[in-house]
Amino acid sequence: MEGPVRGASPSSGGHGQINQYIHDTSGGVCMVKKNLRATLARQRRIFRPSALASQFDLPADFFSLTAEEVKREQRLRSEAVERLSVLRTKAMREKEEQREMRKYTYTLLRVRLPDGCLLQGTFYARERVAVLYGFVREALQSDWLPFELLASGGQKLSEDENLAFNECGLVPSALLTFSWDAAVLEDIKAAGADPDSSILKPELLSAIEKLS
Repeated sequence: MEGPVRGASPSSGGHGQINQYIHDTSGGVCMVKKNLRATLARQRRIFRPSALASQFDLPADFFSLTAEEVKREQRLRSEAVERLSVLRTKAMREKEEQREMRKYTYTLLRVRLPDGCLLQGTFYARERVAVLYGFVREALQSDWLPFELLASGGQKLSEDENLAFNECGLVPSALLTFSWDAAVLEDIKAAGADPDSSILKPELLSAIEKLS
């Protein structure tokens, strides 16, 4: 899998800023700096139902640290947990959580839909949960109907919460589950429709892939 974007630093809006210096006609450099907005490539993909849904192959640039640094930190953290599992203070735990949050640049998220198909996209680790809701909504045939996204363990992710993915534990990758709002689901069943039928736009389904 290729990296999402180059030269863009994470921000809450799904963009990064790139500083550009403008050259004058004489070959000099004007001291004028423009802030350009670089949009993260979501790399949206649709996969058929798969037992591999929770397995992710992440490129190196998803991590703020190198692969060796990540391995070393994981080893040191495991050793520290063994030594301090009883003695850790709240301040120590919070410091560890903050370090964990800064470790990742991007996150790869998959949403399992009612028919088992998977919708995948790439996000900055510091983007908000509402961005994921918008990403999913853009892919739906009935994009006006309310729905919910559930993390592992059935935890509901609220679209209104101002939380970033790295604050919700959704880094560097996560598998979530799509669920219609309870009232919508009752209406679907009352109408005799199949609640597990495909809900994606036809043009997206035409590019469906096998996850391998």
